[in-house]
Amino acid sequence: MTIRLLLVHGSCHAAWCWRDLLPHLDRTGVEARAIDLPAHGDDRTDPAQASLAGYGSAILDDITEPTILVGHSAGGFPITAAAEAAQGQVAGLIYLCAYIPRPDQSVADLRRALGP
Repeated sequence: MTIRLLLVHGSCHAAWCWRDLLPHLDRTGVEARAIDLPAHGDDRTDPAQASLAGYGSAILDDITEPTILVGHSAGGFPITAAAEAAQGQVAGLIYLCAYIPRPDQSVADLRRALGP
């Protein structure tokens, strides 16, 4: 059985933040790749047009077979959005030091709840 991971960065990163991890995963037989979410890294989306729905769509557009999504930091929100919208494409979710969405709470709400 092949393990497929899609690595999703947080709000202040891009796919580059996974560059040192990808070769290690490859050596262990894990198929892993990373994407730039809209308006991050090499993606040229206008930041004013970036949205959680757009992030989720970008993730789903990148996967063609069941894949485990790994979200770091604010990446927990878009992997959850993608999984909720997926039709069997998401095999699982891994929250790596990530925000786990709660009903009616934004990333900003969760950050404020953590305190200074």
